[in-house]
Amino acid sequence: MTKRIIQDNFHVNLQSTKKFKSTRIHISFGSDLTTEHVTKRALLPYLLRAVSTKFDTRAKMSSYLDNLYAAQFGVGSSKVGLSHFISFDLSVINDKYTIDNESLFEEGILFLKEIITNPLFKEDVFLDEKRLLSEYFLSVYANKMRVAIKHLQTEMFKEELYQVSALGIEEQVADITLKDVIDEYHHMITHDKITISVVGDINEQDVLAIINKHFTFKNRNKELELFESNPNTIIEPKEHILTQDVTQAKLAMGFRCDIRYLDSDYYAAIVFNNVFGGSSDSILHQRIREELGLVYFVSSSYDFYKGVLFVFAGINEEEYSRTTSEVEQILNTIIDGTLDKQYLDIAKKTIINNMIESRDSNYNLVIRLERKDLFDRDISLEESIENIKKVTFKQVQEVAKKIVLDTTVLLRGENNE
Repeated sequence: MTKRIIQDNFHVNLQSTKKFKSTRIHISFGSDLTTEHVTKRALLPYLLRAVSTKFDTRAKMSSYLDNLYAAQFGVGSSKVGLSHFISFDLSVINDKYTIDNESLFEEGILFLKEIITNPLFKEDVFLDEKRLLSEYFLSVYANKMRVAIKHLQTEMFKEELYQVSALGIEEQVADITLKDVIDEYHHMITHDKITISVVGDINEQDVLAIINKHFTFKNRNKELELFESNPNTIIEPKEHILTQDVTQAKLAMGFRCDIRYLDSDYYAAIVFNNVFGGSSDSILHQRIREELGLVYFVSSSYDFYKGVLFVFAGINEEEYSRTTSEVEQILNTIIDGTLDKQYLDIAKKTIINNMIESRDSNYNLVIRLERKDLFDRDISLEESIENIKKVTFKQVQEVAKKIVLDTTVLLRGENNE
């Protein structure tokens, strides 16, 4: 059973279920994704996670969480379309499992209130978090597949915000000051769209009363832009070949399809991706890796917020042309209907099984609640499963016809240039 409460200061989403022994609380702050603000916003949740006015050292905060029956607390940043989100996630055991029937939910809300509304901005903590963010960006260069993906996104989305990571822009990190982040915090607290979602064995009225008692954010009317339009039709696919000291070449291919979340062919696009390369049972994996042995690994992924599809593979660079040709040939077998229909049945069963398994995670459920609120669409898991079941091969073919290659990147070894 789910309930959505829209208030002037924040939205509340509640799901009461006896399935879990813990209660999950997820709070997100959403704002516009901009190159000016994204890196400062990316640092912000980790500064708030480190220390607060009450917990002025990392050790004190860690100790408090341990005493809260080992509560699990995490923060992060993410993006959906043209919007950027800062999130706070807390999992506490249900009150009935405490020694003295303590009100752990209220204690959890008070903890989150402390973290979010009573920050302690310390220069040494700020410098630590800046260093960690810089190290993250440097770690990208150690993973050659990520290097190829990063280059693909930079080239394919040159004029689009999609290329900007939710963790910010590497070149900006060094110049950000503590004052910059403090200013960003005040903007977040005052202007961001706030969503509070709770999943657990809860009394909805009591939970809402506790949330409203402790969170008194000012009213705001923030509308978020969730979809970024793709540019005009590609005239000629682009190809980029990079050379680095690698023993295994990396292939990254980017396609446009302009099918987004909850479009009429959205569910067919999900099935298409699974048929194409989204699982170990997909045709890309079975044909290119298992039968032909052209790649060490291969997979595809579909970003339904942007309407783009990617293929990633580790290959022998001598097989570059043959591999890309096989990828396009497999796409054509779906378009012309010569693909074995068993791939459709397997794909649908895999997707449905994953959906059913997602019900066993209160984190997945709380994120699902947040997304339903964000898009103002109340589609149940059962309804989504039925929509997957109804997808026909003809619909998958129609999706395949919309897949257009935009950019290909090959990262190869320097010795064979």
